[in-house]
Amino acid sequence: MNKKISLFATTFLFFISLTATTPPCFFIEGATGVGKTTFVQLLEKNLPNVTAIYEPVETFFDVNGAGNMLELFWSNPQRWTFTTNAYISLMHQQAAETRIKNTSASVAFVDRSLYADCYVYGKMAHLQGTMNNLEWEILQQLVTWLGTNGTAGPRGFIYLQTSPQTALDRVRARSRAGEEVLSLQYEEQLDTFYRKWFVEQKDIPSSLAQIPVLIIDATQNFKDDPVVQQQCIDQVKAFIEKLL
Repeated sequence: MNKKISLFATTFLFFISLTATTPPCFFIEGATGVGKTTFVQLLEKNLPNVTAIYEPVETFFDVNGAGNMLELFWSNPQRWTFTTNAYISLMHQQAAETRIKNTSASVAFVDRSLYADCYVYGKMAHLQGTMNNLEWEILQQLVTWLGTNGTAGPRGFIYLQTSPQTALDRVRARSRAGEEVLSLQYEEQLDTFYRKWFVEQKDIPSSLAQIPVLIIDATQNFKDDPVVQQQCIDQVKAFIEKLL
């Protein structure tokens, strides 16, 4: 794998030298359980001079000692959906901004974005009635402001696409606290909204629709299969080279 990377590294670093001081961000997106964190770890391990920004899950379970955000959300979605989406959006952007301002890496791979918080999870909640019109409008304004005024804007999205059943099976396998309530119906709903964004490019702001997307077949075992891993790495390398 190292031999394959060596030539890429030289070209990669040359193009990066022409970019801004903060590294371009590529956001890894996909349904709950698809394996976003695992995929970011794969890229961090096998691509040169990159930084990985992981989803700050620990902040969802403990909001500075004030409570468990996800526990409240799952116990009463009608009451806590807006609060949860707004807080998670803030945490996602804060993690990205903090990291890219303190790294000498050439590229940042980010485990989920605040845009998914809004245009997948938030939109789904609004259409299902657990977020009212006023809350939905506030969430959109919040995400727009955070995205516009930050430096961790997306250079590209990498969408991990798999079936709802596969995503649910992976959720069950990792046994993360609070996720035992997730259902196949929930994963199917997420799949619908992710497809609208990344495959159909419908019902999203034009500014997001213009950002390049790489779709990865995440049904394959990129966690353990070396052949699949290399295929994924090659796809990401080609995607990045095209954009830098």
